[in-house]
Amino acid sequence: MLSADDAAYYRPSLRAACLWLLLAAIGKTAVLPLFEALHRLLGRLWPGISATGLALEAELFYKIVLVATPAWLYMRRDNATRHAARLIAPEGRALPLTVLAAVIAVPFAAALGGLWARLIEALGGHVTADIALPVSIGEALLQLAVYALLPAVCEELLFRGGLMSAWERRGRRRAIIVQAALFALFHESAQGFPVQLVMGLALGRIVMDGGSVYAGMLFHGLYNALTLIWSWMLQGECAHFYAISDSVTAQLGLTVAGALALMAVLYRLRRGGGSGEAPREEMDAGTSVLLLLSVLKMLSLGVLNGLSLFGVI
Repeated sequence: MLSADDAAYYRPSLRAACLWLLLAAIGKTAVLPLFEALHRLLGRLWPGISATGLALEAELFYKIVLVATPAWLYMRRDNATRHAARLIAPEGRALPLTVLAAVIAVPFAAALGGLWARLIEALGGHVTADIALPVSIGEALLQLAVYALLPAVCEELLFRGGLMSAWERRGRRRAIIVQAALFALFHESAQGFPVQLVMGLALGRIVMDGGSVYAGMLFHGLYNALTLIWSWMLQGECAHFYAISDSVTAQLGLTVAGALALMAVLYRLRRGGGSGEAPREEMDAGTSVLLLLSVLKMLSLGVLNGLSLFGVI
């Protein structure tokens, strides 16, 4: 195990992490139009070519190349860097606790998301489902791969591997809070923001206390998969299975109970001792500009998403 000083030396710089985030944020908007243009070009050269799978191709390219690869290449440089970024196997006791945390997180997120959806609708907005119900086993497996496994691997490499590791240069607590806020903004969804923020905080604690990005991937992938399966069971009637209960009191009670249960599991996950705080690093002007550009881009599209919920745009 690296000391705090050694880990600080091998962690990514704040500037590198902000650059990775900006690349991912811009790529999220740019990739699909580029793939559409490519398909139009290929369609002219080969008129019989099909556009089937365009969205899947764009998502695969975007998540793997623009979200995961920059941080992964950095973390794979040498053994010390892998340890500093926690790209190592989790402790044995972390695995069952991580699985338990994911199972608890699903109904907790459903209740929290339900309360948020009720608030949106009370203010005149409209919550909709955005994932189609699969019509075959093959399509169901494809959705699980694209919407559960792919984000779990790629987003954990960027946010808990790259960003959180870099922000530990400014303190462990700040690192968890900042990466969770950026993780929630990254989804550019006003509808899902509270759930994504809380899940980002939980994932930060799981990776930091469990000592492994792979623990975060396990939680993230299992949570996404269970969420998706639950939404199928509800026949796509609601986004993020918000119809868990018709009672506000029941949703509130489940939210509180779920939060307490999740915090209890995360507390059990905490390792004894710890590596302590690393030396602090200030953020220079160039890095601040990179971060600001990323936040403004993600925030602006999140606001547009919020306006669409209310029929403004």
